[in-house]
Parts: sequence; structure tokens; C-alpha cells
Amino acid sequence: MKSIPFIYYNVHTSGVDGVSTFDDGAKMDKRVLTLIIIFAVIALALILCATVFLLRHIEVGYTTSGEENILSEDKIIAASGLKINKNVLFIKEKQIIANIQSKYPQVKVTNVERVFPNKVIIYVTVRVPILAVKAGEKYALLDREMFVTDLISESELKNKSKEYGYEFLTVDFTLPSDKAVVGKQVSADVSKELCVVQNVIAGYENLGFLNQDVCSFIKRIEIVENNKAVYSEGDYIAKIFTVTGVEFRLPSVNLGKMLSGSYKWYSDTSVSSDVSDAKKLNGGFVIFNGEKFVWYEN
Repeated sequence: MKSIPFIYYNVHTSGVDGVSTFDDGAKMDKRVLTLIIIFAVIALALILCATVFLLRHIEVGYTTSGEENILSEDKIIAASGLKINKNVLFIKEKQIIANIQSKYPQVKVTNVERVFPNKVIIYVTVRVPILAVKAGEKYALLDREMFVTDLISESELKNKSKEYGYEFLTVDFTLPSDKAVVGKQVSADVSKELCVVQNVIAGYENLGFLNQDVCSFIKRIEIVENNKAVYSEGDYIAKIFTVTGVEFRLPSVNLGKMLSGSYKWYSDTSVSSDVSDAKKLNGGFVIFNGEKFVWYEN
């Protein structure tokens, strides 16, 4: 019997007349598979962007309790320009901030946070007006940082107080009308008296009177030049009138320490069992004589 010869093919060599071999076909199959995977990943990413990252929830985070009563969450969200079902990946934080602060100058947007996959939180500080200062023919309403939140007429002042639910602090000086611009801070070099008032407000904040809370304790601040008759230091005297009637006369230097000491005197006097102390809170004035706070009758 004749043996049948076997023919061996070398798969690593080119075929006849340049026809691709098995190796070339395998490489082509891998490239096609790679392209299919890439397109599948891209398609999946597009699907996720179109569904998973659609905005579903918008929240407002306030800095302190009670700010939501000044400006509601619904109003802030409406002003932001955000819309449900908008892709959170394409949200522009700077535009949101500009939209809100242009609509409501009394609002300071501190941050816009994207919480993946479908939520945005807008963090705000509502500028609470606590001070009413005459500026030309209008009254400028100022917050604790001396930002102008509103300009209103004298006839509107009482209604505005009712709207907010508290009486604004008043002062005995005026501001140039061109320096009181809604949404802008009154510069420190505009009024030295206003700087002293701001320091008074900051001092009471350290005692726990934040924003409108200070209006529940004091009602008016007058700033006069220091004639050195009582206090040897400080260019000004702050005359601080409480809502009960007693007045504190404190120098513009070491004001924080003076405010703390005078408030302690007020607190101690208010709980005193001495009948004669009761009238001290309803009138007269208090000064620091170098050793302690002393009450004098007007």
C-alpha cells in the first residue's frame, strides 16, 4: 500500500498571491471586537448621562435658623434658573450664583454643590437687615456687614418693620445717597460713625445676639465725639439705647470688652432682688468709671 503524503501549512507565512493568513484574520477580529466594546461603553455613558444624571432634587441650605422666614426656599430655587430634568453635569455654578444675587441682593450664595447623581444643594446666607440709616431722601437698610439690602422711603419704614417682624435699629447720622447702593457694601471710609456702629453690632454678636436678635435688646445707637470728660481714650462715644430705656455710654476703644461688661451689669441688675434696681433698666445711663459700671439718673 502506498503511503499518503501529508501537506503541512505554516500559518505564520503569507498565502499565495498575498492572500491573508489565519493570523491576520484573528488580528482583524480583535480590532473589530475592541471597536464594538468602545462603542458600547460610549453608548452606555450617553444613556447614563441622559437618565441617571438628570436633576431630580433641589435643596437650599441656610446658614442660620430663621433665614428661611426672610426668603423662602421656593423663591431662591425659582431665581436660580435650575430646572428639574436638567443634566447635573452641565450645570454652571457661577450662573446660578449670579441669577440669585441679582434677583435678591440680600442673599449671599456661599456654594452650589452637585450631589451625584441627581441633586443640587444651594447654600445661602440671607442678609438680614437690622439697621436703618438715612441716605439722601431714602432710608438704607443694612445688614451686619453693612451691605445695603434695600432703599425705602420713610413712609415705607414702618411697614417694612412689620413685614420682617421686628423694629430696625436707628442711628443719628446720615450717609451720602450715592454711597448707599442696593447689593453693595458701604465702604468703611464713607463714615467713621458707621464703623463704630458695626463694631457695636459685632460685639453683641459675640454675646449671642445674631442678626435681628440684637434688635430685641437695643433700639438706637448715637455716635458723638469723645470730649475726654469721662473716657480718656477713643475718638467717639457710642450711646446705646436699650429697648427697656437704659442707655450705655461706651468709648470706641476696647468696645468689645465694654459691651461684655455692660451687658453683664444689665443681666445682674435685671435679676436683682433690690427694688431700687428695677428702675435702673427703664431710664438713666451707665458708664464705666475705671473700676466698675455705674448707673446715673438723667
